[in-house]
Amino acid sequence: KEARQPHRGGTATYFEKAVCLVCEKAYGDTAPDTTAPAGQIKSGEKSLSGGDDTLFFKEALDIRISASDTESGMEKTEYFLSTGEIEDPSSITGWKAYTDGLRLEADGTYVVYARLTDKAGNAALLSSDRIVLDSTAPAITGVKDGGDYCDAVTVEIADAYLDSVTLNGSPVTPTDGKVVLSYRTDAQTLVATDKAGNTTAVKITVHDGHLWGQDEVVAAATAE
Repeated sequence: KEARQPHRGGTATYFEKAVCLVCEKAYGDTAPDTTAPAGQIKSGEKSLSGGDDTLFFKEALDIRISASDTESGMEKTEYFLSTGEIEDPSSITGWKAYTDGLRLEADGTYVVYARLTDKAGNAALLSSDRIVLDSTAPAITGVKDGGDYCDAVTVEIADAYLDSVTLNGSPVTPTDGKVVLSYRTDAQTLVATDKAGNTTAVKITVHDGHLWGQDEVVAAATAE
């Protein structure tokens, strides 16, 4: 009887078995690929994921999803745009094919999810941090820019994402959204800034009583 020899030589790939150098037949198994792809969600050079933060932007945002796989190679990249966090991203059913960028333009809250799948069927799920697109500056009411006032005035400041308020460059803390501006010899500049970087500023002058001649005053005639 002829002695049987084991197959030898050849290199298995992720899709094809090794080919024996003796009998030139395929044998064994394909190379295993159990590693999911890697990727990132970024805007320019800024990473949009990994910080568990809320990221604020005041202008339209261009988002790119990168994906790579060093074993079987990439099969597809998909994305899903949500208005908030999804507890179980694996339950998402509305995936869309990602081709060449994603642009957010309308004010609102977003979370970008990505599904990266390699040719062996391994998949990785990525998500961005919470993204807030806010192009609206804080509202300042109760006074008008450039106005003159004869007594202390209450200024109301409103913004869903108010970050800071300064008076003549110094920080002030509103009480129930209000700041009282009292008499000063010089003009006062109040600046409100939100977390996206939008600002509103007013410059007013508060006098110590009425300035005669500044406004027309009508009074009933008297004997005096």
